[in-house]
Amino acid sequence: MRHEIQAIIDNRVQGVKNKDVNQATRDYSPEVILFDIVDPLERQGIEAVKSRLQEWLASLAEIKNFEIQNSQIQAADDIAFVISFNHIDAVNTNGNQLNMWWRETTCYRKMNGKWQITHAHSSVPFNPQDGQASLGLKPERMK
Repeated sequence: MRHEIQAIIDNRVQGVKNKDVNQATRDYSPEVILFDIVDPLERQGIEAVKSRLQEWLASLAEIKNFEIQNSQIQAADDIAFVISFNHIDAVNTNGNQLNMWWRETTCYRKMNGKWQITHAHSSVPFNPQDGQASLGLKPERMK
């Protein structure tokens, strides 16, 4: 089970690096629910997820690296979840550097013999004093 989930993670990483929306979302359920780090609070369905990913990838002139690190895979029968730290190192179309980490939890269901991502929740910590996102953080294990 774990190797099947890891293969999905690896495919997502390659899809983002290749700026290939279809590859990156190949293993998403048609009814996927996404809680992203940007507005709105929720996106429902594969087309909404693809649209958001296309928008994000189009904003990047160059992807130097994208990784899903320290994946903790928990799987049983037909349900699994993965907790990870995701990292992007890129240059956007305005020439600005984007180098950030965020947290992600993905939920999987095995349907008709195939694992599919049914939910993804991304987040970044924030400073409660000023309400600003803490984008410069790195996972302790990565320092």
